[in-house]
Amino acid sequence: MSFLLALEIGKRIREFREFHDLTQGELALKTGLTPAAISMIEAGRRAPTAPTLIKLSDALFVTTDRILKGERRR
Repeated sequence: MSFLLALEIGKRIREFREFHDLTQGELALKTGLTPAAISMIEAGRRAPTAPTLIKLSDALFVTTDRILKGERRR
Protein backbone atom coordinates (compact mmCIF):
# COMPACT_ATOMS: atom_id res chain seq x y z
CA MET A 1 0.00 0.00 0.00
CA SER A 2 1.36 3.40 -0.88
CA PHE A 3 2.15 5.97 1.78
CA LEU A 4 -0.42 8.41 0.37
CA LEU A 5 -3.18 5.80 0.43
CA ALA A 6 -2.29 4.82 4.01
CA LEU A 7 -2.39 8.51 4.94
CA GLU A 8 -5.86 8.95 3.40
CA ILE A 9 -7.20 5.83 5.11
CA GLY A 10 -5.78 7.00 8.43
CA LYS A 11 -7.39 10.40 7.98
CA ARG A 12 -10.79 8.81 7.34
CA ILE A 13 -10.47 6.55 10.37
CA ARG A 14 -9.62 9.55 12.55
CA GLU A 15 -12.63 11.48 11.17
CA PHE A 16 -15.00 8.57 11.88
CA ARG A 17 -13.51 8.12 15.36
CA GLU A 18 -13.92 11.81 16.17
CA PHE A 19 -17.47 11.78 14.77
CA HIS A 20 -18.32 9.16 17.41
CA ASP A 21 -16.48 11.15 20.12
CA LEU A 22 -14.06 8.30 20.77
CA THR A 23 -10.50 8.64 21.95
CA GLN A 24 -7.80 6.48 20.42
CA GLY A 25 -7.80 4.48 23.65
CA GLU A 26 -11.55 3.87 23.48
CA LEU A 27 -11.33 2.77 19.85
CA ALA A 28 -8.45 0.49 20.80
CA LEU A 29 -10.61 -1.18 23.46
CA LYS A 30 -13.45 -1.69 20.97
CA THR A 31 -11.15 -3.27 18.39
CA GLY A 32 -8.63 -5.15 20.49
CA LEU A 33 -5.81 -3.02 19.10
CA THR A 34 -3.41 -0.91 21.12
CA PRO A 35 -3.71 2.88 21.28
CA ALA A 36 -0.26 3.02 19.66
CA ALA A 37 -1.52 0.95 16.70
CA ILE A 38 -4.52 3.26 16.27
CA SER A 39 -2.18 6.26 16.38
CA MET A 40 0.13 4.76 13.76
CA ILE A 41 -2.77 3.89 11.46
CA GLU A 42 -4.30 7.36 11.76
CA ALA A 43 -0.92 8.98 11.06
CA GLY A 44 -0.45 6.84 7.95
CA ARG A 45 2.67 5.19 9.36
CA ARG A 46 1.00 1.78 9.34
CA ALA A 47 -1.57 0.42 6.91
CA PRO A 48 -4.36 -1.64 8.47
CA THR A 49 -4.52 -5.30 7.52
CA ALA A 50 -7.82 -6.68 6.22
CA PRO A 51 -8.82 -8.13 9.64
CA THR A 52 -7.90 -4.83 11.34
CA LEU A 53 -9.90 -2.88 8.78
CA ILE A 54 -12.95 -5.04 9.52
CA LYS A 55 -12.55 -4.49 13.28
CA LEU A 56 -12.28 -0.73 12.74
CA SER A 57 -15.28 -0.58 10.43
CA ASP A 58 -17.41 -2.56 12.92
CA ALA A 59 -16.37 -0.32 15.82
CA LEU A 60 -16.99 2.86 13.81
CA PHE A 61 -20.28 1.70 12.23
CA VAL A 62 -19.08 2.27 8.66
CA THR A 63 -18.34 -0.05 5.78
CA THR A 64 -14.81 -0.98 4.86
CA ASP A 65 -15.57 0.60 1.49
CA ARG A 66 -16.15 4.00 3.11
CA ILE A 67 -12.86 3.73 4.97
CA LEU A 68 -10.94 2.68 1.86
CA LYS A 69 -12.56 4.90 -0.74
CA GLY A 70 -14.16 7.71 1.22
CA GLU A 71 -17.67 8.92 0.77
CA ARG A 72 -18.87 8.96 -2.82
CA ARG A 73 -22.18 10.65 -3.54
CA ARG A 74 -23.88 10.76 -6.89
